[in-house]
Formats: sequence, structure tokens, C-alpha cells
Amino acid sequence: MPRCRPGGPPPCKPEGPPGQIPPGTTVLKGLQGADPNVTFAPDQATAVADAASADAVVVAVGEKAYAEGLGDNPSPQLTPDQQSLVSALEATGKPVIVVVVAGRPLGLGPAEQANAILMAYQGSTEAGQAVADVIFGKVNPSGKLPVTWPSDAPTVGGDFNGGAPSPLGDQPKFFDQLPGTNFGQGSGYNPLYPFAYGLSYTTFNVTGLSAPASVSRTGTVTATFTVSNTGSVAGTDVVPVYVHQPVSVVVVPNQRLVGFARVTLNPGQTKTVHVAFPVSQLAVTPGDISGSASPQVELGGYQVQIGTPASLSADFTVHA
Repeated sequence: MPRCRPGGPPPCKPEGPPGQIPPGTTVLKGLQGADPNVTFAPDQATAVADAASADAVVVAVGEKAYAEGLGDNPSPQLTPDQQSLVSALEATGKPVIVVVVAGRPLGLGPAEQANAILMAYQGSTEAGQAVADVIFGKVNPSGKLPVTWPSDAPTVGGDFNGGAPSPLGDQPKFFDQLPGTNFGQGSGYNPLYPFAYGLSYTTFNVTGLSAPASVSRTGTVTATFTVSNTGSVAGTDVVPVYVHQPVSVVVVPNQRLVGFARVTLNPGQTKTVHVAFPVSQLAVTPGDISGSASPQVELGGYQVQIGTPASLSADFTVHA
């Protein structure tokens, strides 16, 4: 068989030595390495039967790796057989942990009601070990969503209900952060899981947000707040810091990410955190889409915010 070469016709043999792809650890092998009592069910009927004697059920769902074109789908979701499997396992009454192996958010269907959902993405050869470490508590998860997870409404909401969940395949929820005259189901920013969402085996509380009252458009804003571990185990919290601009001459998102803090705390521990960002991050282009001028920071009032929607706010003013 000929070697592959640029522009060469198929079939061809891939370049590189044999065995160049290292063996990997699947989710099943990772779980069995952590607990030899873990068993595998080859089909739905067996899984439901085995659940009767299990402490919990782990079900891996998602999609295979894909490239451009192969993954084009305006409404990505779990396949019908995967949704049926999750529903059947949830009906057993046993705790169900859903592991999603995918490169993007998927419509979860009945998996939304699972006891736990772990987004594993398209992991590397040790992804299965990493999943097992999280499920068995060897690692306390601290990851937060780097994207918005769209809602997946089973039915379309009322025509004038902007707070209704969006149907699968709705426009990216980022656009729903922009002010407008649009209305109807899902027209507001109401995703299933917002940007930066993520749970942990402990709980955290953020208080005391403050910012300087006034800063020049060439200056730096330092947001100060306190993070407390209010749970019973050590953990790490990632706290995004946003800026809200109540009034602007151009359209801006309701919240703009300007920084974040990663804070590791023991149970009961509290830390004061400072997140600084240049005011220049808030520059906008006059004239909006058709604007040709250089970006500049608008003078006036702003708010530093924590939480989506905001649970803490601190006002500051930008002056010349």
C-alpha cells in the first residue's frame, strides 16, 4: 500500500511508525481501576437489572470524535437510544451519574434530571482515569464551563414568554445577552447552564465586593472580594469577574468578562482576593457594526459584578 503524501490519492498508509498511538484508559477501565467491584452492562435490559444491586449507576453517553463537516448539526443532542437508557436507569431509583463524552454541549433530554452530570469532553488517553478520580472523590472538581450550555426545551414556550427555555438549536445564547426589542420563548439569557457554571464536592460563598469609586479611562480597576469555603472538604473555586455597563451608545453584552480568580481553600477557610483589569478592556467601537473609528472607552458609570445573573455589584465611574 503506498504511503500518504500531500495530494496523493487514497488508499494510502498513514505516515509514522506502527503503534504510535498509545493505549488509552476508557471510563470503564478507569472506574474498575478505582474499584474492582465495578461491573459492565452490555445492554439496557442488563443495566436495569444490575442496578437493583448497585450503589449507583454510571452511564457514559455522547458522541464520537468528528471533524469539520462530519459534526455539522444545528441541534446536537443525545441519541434516542442514549436518552432511553438514561430514562430507564433513572426509573430504577438508584443514583445515576451521567458522563458526557463530547466536544460540545448536547441536548441532554432526561439526563438533565440525573443525580450528577460530568462533562468529560473529548479527552486524551487518560480521560477515563480522570473521570474515575472525580467520581470517586480523589479529585474535587473545580472546572467551570468555558461556554454557555443551551437549554433544551421539550416543548416550545409561550410566544411572549422571554423567560421560557429555548428549543434545541436556538441561536447562541451570547446574542441573548444583547439588549433588543426581540421577544418570545428563549429570547432572554436563560441557558440550561450559564457560562462559568460548575459544581464541587464543597460549597463556596463570595461576599464583600468592592471597586474604586472613580478611575481614568487609561487606568486600572481592582475588584476586591472575599471567598469562603463553607463546606466540609477542601476545594478550589474559580470566580469570574464581569463588568456591566448600564448605558452605552453602542450595543454591548449585559456582562463582559474582565478577569477571574482561582482560589483554593480548606474547609472553613476565607481569603480576600484582588482581580485587576485595565479599563481599556471596556473599549467599544463607535458606530457599532458599521463603525470605522478606533475603539475607545466610554466615560460614565459601570458596575463590577460577580455571578450570572449578578449576585454582587460594585459601582465605579470612568472619567477622562
